[in-house]
Amino acid sequence: MRDKLISIRVDSSLLSKFEAIVKSKTQVSTYYGRKIIEYEGRGTYFGGGKYSIADLLESSLKEYIKKNS
Repeated sequence: MRDKLISIRVDSSLLSKFEAIVKSKTQVSTYYGRKIIEYEGRGTYFGGGKYSIADLLESSLKEYIKKNS
């Protein structure tokens, strides 16, 4: 998977809305003392697939645009 470079300029109200979407799609757990962060993708939480923060950002922005357009 290629890394994605995303650059955006946002105000603080948009950033707080984005953070709420990210938190709703993120699950943090501990496994043998290691902190595991899993991102929701394709309807389920996954551990085997590799999604980057850029993928999470992209899906969150699409969700934000859908809700606010």
